Amino acid sequence: MARTYNRLEIDVNKKPNSIGIRPVQNDTKSRYLDVCLYENGVPINLTGEQVRITFRKADGSTFFNQGEVTDATAGRCQFALTNEILSEAKAVEAQISVWNAGGQILSTQVFEIYVTAAIPWTDSVESENEYGVLVVLFQEIQDALDTMHKIAAAFGEPGEKAAEYGVDTFWGILETLAGRGDVESSLQKGIKAYLNSTIGTSGFQSLDKMLPAKSGTQTFTENGTFTVPAGVTKILVTAFGAGGGGNHSGGQGGARIIKKAYSVTPQTSIRITIGIGGEAGNDGGATVIGNLVTLEGGGSKQFKNHNGALGGKYGAKAGTYSENGQDSPESYGGKGGYNRSSTGGDVYSGGGGGGAGFGRGGDGGDGDYGSKAGKDGGIGAGGGGGGQGARSGSGGNGIVIIEW
Repeated sequence: MARTYNRLEIDVNKKPNSIGIRPVQNDTKSRYLDVCLYENGVPINLTGEQVRITFRKADGSTFFNQGEVTDATAGRCQFALTNEILSEAKAVEAQISVWNAGGQILSTQVFEIYVTAAIPWTDSVESENEYGVLVVLFQEIQDALDTMHKIAAAFGEPGEKAAEYGVDTFWGILETLAGRGDVESSLQKGIKAYLNSTIGTSGFQSLDKMLPAKSGTQTFTENGTFTVPAGVTKILVTAFGAGGGGNHSGGQGGARIIKKAYSVTPQTSIRITIGIGGEAGNDGGATVIGNLVTLEGGGSKQFKNHNGALGGKYGAKAGTYSENGQDSPESYGGKGGYNRSSTGGDVYSGGGGGGAGFGRGGDGGDGDYGSKAGKDGGIGAGGGGGGQGARSGSGGNGIVIIEW
């Protein structure tokens, strides 16, 4: 005979909400309760225990049915709804208890089962078509229920490979794969394929290479080493050679590059050599960035053909400035010194301004009785020329700024 199961999950420490069980009156020997018992969310182990369900009808009469433990470790048991329970279409109070040899040990809170009234059929006329449809429908429902029980027990029908390895459940297959190492290997392959497709590469890379590198800036004003950060393949370089010293004329600014891009290899080292500014009458030193670029220093006695600023022109007329060196985005050339006249009418020429670099070129010294010295140049800039016979300024040291 077909059986219909009503599934219940009951925690012995909580009063059940509306259970929603509505067996039909007189449906005896076919209605069953499939119950899972919990204590604070943990299944009660029913190993070696007995289960019983007690009923109290509306008239106050009580009776009980012995249950059957179907899965002890899962706290699962089963009770038949008998004639006594389903004889009247009324609410019946119910309570499940657990027993052992010493007597009752645990009980649930009281819950209600609602028995639905059946439609009398003894005086009805059989409707052949409708009755046949109902029979077929009921059978289909029962077949579906049986199939669901199979799925729950075996998680799908085993295929050829499952039979080959002697497993018949989903979890059995997973355990077999885990034992062979296939699970870890398959996961790694899947992750690699996904990451490679996401970042557009054909070879799996380590995480630090896949993640975009953080941007940053590093400035060198003395010799050092730049280590290319992980994941960085291109850098922008701003750099100046050292400025030349003044020589009455202003010294020349060092060669320069502004935010020039270079391709690099991540986590390699690049040696940085900073050019030293030339003293009066001497050229500035070259700034060297690994094997990427060398920026020569500015000239002192003669101007070099590079993209650094030139020094200011030699001297000037009395009361005026000499011409500044060529401007750069960061700074500008130094001012030429004033020409001065002595009381005897002699004219002493002022020194020329230094050429611009990363910093400003040195100002030329004024020409007067004592003739003033020229100023030192800023970073990468030429020193100013001294007034007639006076000391000229030194050029400024070079600089390297790397951005990524």
